[in-house]
Amino acid sequence: MNVVYHLCGYDKSTERLAAEHPVPARLLPRVRTLIEPVSDDRDLVLPYELTVGAVLTLSKALGLTIDPAEYHYYFEASNASDTGVGREAATTAR
Repeated sequence: MNVVYHLCGYDKSTERLAAEHPVPARLLPRVRTLIEPVSDDRDLVLPYELTVGAVLTLSKALGLTIDPAEYHYYFEASNASDTGVGREAATTAR
């Protein structure tokens, strides 16, 4: 499985995906310091809720300006061949 990673923001009232930003593999070492990965999740395939500080740090590394209070943010992985079927909302660039 070819894994791709995203910073995902979910609308607080609808819980639907409202923002999705790709996270390049080169940032994975930094992501590991921002989250507390489960010991057997070597490939970071589980979703991780992000703290406000983690959102700010990761968005800065991505060159994005994000208001961490706007959405509930998670670091998520998906299969690179996933076409987005079943996802709640389209990718947004902010």
